[in-house]
Amino acid sequence: MPPLRYEITLTDDELRTAWLTEDRSRRGLLQRTITALLILFGVATLALEGAASARWVGVAALALGLLRLSRPFLVLRRVLSDRRRAGPERVVVTLDDAGIVLERGGKSARFPWSEVSAAGERVAERYFYYELRGRHRAPIPHRVVDDPEALRAAFAAHTRWTAPRAGPADGAPRST
Repeated sequence: MPPLRYEITLTDDELRTAWLTEDRSRRGLLQRTITALLILFGVATLALEGAASARWVGVAALALGLLRLSRPFLVLRRVLSDRRRAGPERVVVTLDDAGIVLERGGKSARFPWSEVSAAGERVAERYFYYELRGRHRAPIPHRVVDDPEALRAAFAAHTRWTAPRAGPADGAPRST
């Protein structure tokens, strides 16, 4: 396979879309259910007339549930704020037969294919992604990919490929 090289500088919108989409997909049903139950328990406990200690438990449950709900947005806000201060960073991603090479800020790291646990495409959000074992997913925007079929084939040949997720009913990309 000839090396595939992508120079990526994510826009704020691309970073926001990828961050929130991947956070939502990483949170399992159990985590989402716990968050909803904490909020419901907190509201129900506060609505009941009871001892002051019970009301404090309700306040604590509601606060914890709301914190769990808002955490991805708070972290994203911090990431975007730091990014605006330092400026967007250019990352070069190279895929070859040995694995993935990331170059950023004058540093380089090689990850063999055995460390790439999954890859896929988010059609509606307009990016490909790859996931390194024990790490977060990283996006490759459609706009930087000249030959999408070559990228799909490289990921499918070396890692677990997740078929593209369908977008809106009409098949048009979702606006961001």
